[in-house]
Parts: sequence; structure tokens; C-alpha cells
Amino acid sequence: MKSLALMVGLFGALAGCEMDQTNTPARPFPDATTVKALAIDAYQNTQHRAPTGLRVGNAQQANTFIGLPPDYLVCVSTTENTIYSVYDNAGNLLAPVGTPFRQSYVMLLRDYGGTTGWGSGIFRRVEEGKIGHVKLLTVCPSSER
Repeated sequence: MKSLALMVGLFGALAGCEMDQTNTPARPFPDATTVKALAIDAYQNTQHRAPTGLRVGNAQQANTFIGLPPDYLVCVSTTENTIYSVYDNAGNLLAPVGTPFRQSYVMLLRDYGGTTGWGSGIFRRVEEGKIGHVKLLTVCPSSER
């Protein structure tokens, strides 16, 4: 019985902490140079090469993960080249190998506080679906192919 009362108290305390985190507003959005530097770094960390034609688009605040304070989701696009030739159903060549196109990404931008400051832990192609429970196509347009 004592352990049950202890568990209920512990869960109540944890629930209270979780509620405080979700009610905390996000820190004001960082300046454009900080966001671009973070986008370049996030792209290089995920793709293992320097970005070509990187553009930073719109940003929106979102509660991406339940129980965490709001983050910013930022649209980023780069110029990529097709890896394979693209054909239509009739067999007509639509895009040969190496054809440039705009690839859209969503970068999760979070204020880690302290000496760390702003950072991006998630950098994902729009076509991959979601970050947390947010659908990426609601944040950024699909890639132009």
C-alpha cells in the first residue's frame, strides 16, 4: 500500500513537470545568419557533403513532441541532381541522370539553452512524412522534380 501511494505521488510530480514544460513558450526566433549556419551544419551532418544552392524558407512554431516545449520547424531547400533517369509510364524519358531539382527539407530548430544555445537535432526530407506528430507537408512544399 505504501509503494502504491509513493508511485501515485511520483507520477503526480512527473505529470506536473510535464505540464510546466508544454506551457513554456519558445524563445524568440534567432536571426537569419544563425538559422542559415545551423541549416548548413544540419545538411552537412545528414548528407555528409556541402549543400548546393541552400535556401532557408518560412518557419513556424509547433509542439512537435508531446511533453516538450515548442520548437521551430524551418523549411530548407537545396539543389540536388537526379541519381537515376526518370521515365513516365509510356517509357518516355522525363529526366536524365544529373538533372537538377529543388529538394525540400524540414529542420527542427530548438533552443538547448546554457552554453549550447540554438541547434538542430532533426533535418528531414519533406517526403519522409513527419517529425513527431507534425506532417511535414503542412510546413513546407514538396520537392520540385
